[in-house]
Amino acid sequence: MFYSSSGSEKATSVAALISSRYGIKCIDASEGVKPSMILALGGDGFMLDTLRNTMETQIPVYGINCGNVGFLLNKFHPDRLLEDIESASIYTLPVLSAELFDGNGSNVVNAINDCYFLRSHTKAAKLGIMVDGKILAENFVGDGLIISTPTGSTAYNSAVGGAVLSLSSNCIILTGINPFTPKGFKSLVLPRDSTIEVKIHHHDRRPVIAAADAQIFLGVERARISIDKKKTVSALFAASESLHKKIMMAQFR
Repeated sequence: MFYSSSGSEKATSVAALISSRYGIKCIDASEGVKPSMILALGGDGFMLDTLRNTMETQIPVYGINCGNVGFLLNKFHPDRLLEDIESASIYTLPVLSAELFDGNGSNVVNAINDCYFLRSHTKAAKLGIMVDGKILAENFVGDGLIISTPTGSTAYNSAVGGAVLSLSSNCIILTGINPFTPKGFKSLVLPRDSTIEVKIHHHDRRPVIAAADAQIFLGVERARISIDKKKTVSALFAASESLHKKIMMAQFR
């Protein structure tokens, strides 16, 4: 077991404490040894980065909240850290695959929470949306779109009024950000195996920012998003920090 730190003041303090009290070393000192797990010391963004970095090795990650919200993280109890880890349940979380196309070709990126398209101009974004090869909206006009996993449905999606999905729902959700047209469009819950295609109309005059878990991409002209059937990530939550319960309670915030 090793730790990885975001480098923030609080994360650095926690790292020093667990190193001196429990002998847990930084991942940089692993010297090629595959850890049984990694303690991620930081905020939700750092936890997402750590999960993506362990996607290929499938090393489980136990996050310790050294940030603000800490939805994907566990509270730090210095005197019972090992007990919390021992009580932890492992959650296998789905991963989105986003193929982004621009003038130079395409790039495939992964996201655990969400992929979104947000206008980066005073003009509204104008998007074409297809689901499984069928046109959903030829001309969506608004600030943008979010495609979220159940885990990510509690984040940006929820903030703009999208539904929070149960972790066991086997669904993804497509939510509009301040839609102007279609007037009645807010969000759409889709089967997990759906493929969503987004075309940015007039991308030169109405550019958007494309993001995958805050990985930012500019100049995107179209995109194809679906659940990656070959990739998952593993997150650990102490008995007192059930992710199922967190998501359930997020529906009543």
